[in-house]
Amino acid sequence: MIAVAVAVVAAVFVLLLSTVIGIWAVWPAIPAALVLAVILGRSPRRHPR
Repeated sequence: MIAVAVAVVAAVFVLLLSTVIGIWAVWPAIPAALVLAVILGRSPRRHPR
């Protein structure tokens, strides 16, 4: 009975951990993509002197 509870808690913990890792892997890429788009959009190539 205790072993089953420990196994369930471990499974939930691993699931939450993988979800958190996934969020931390995806969320930083969104502002990075936006910044990259802004940098490319303000490129001097598009606005020559």
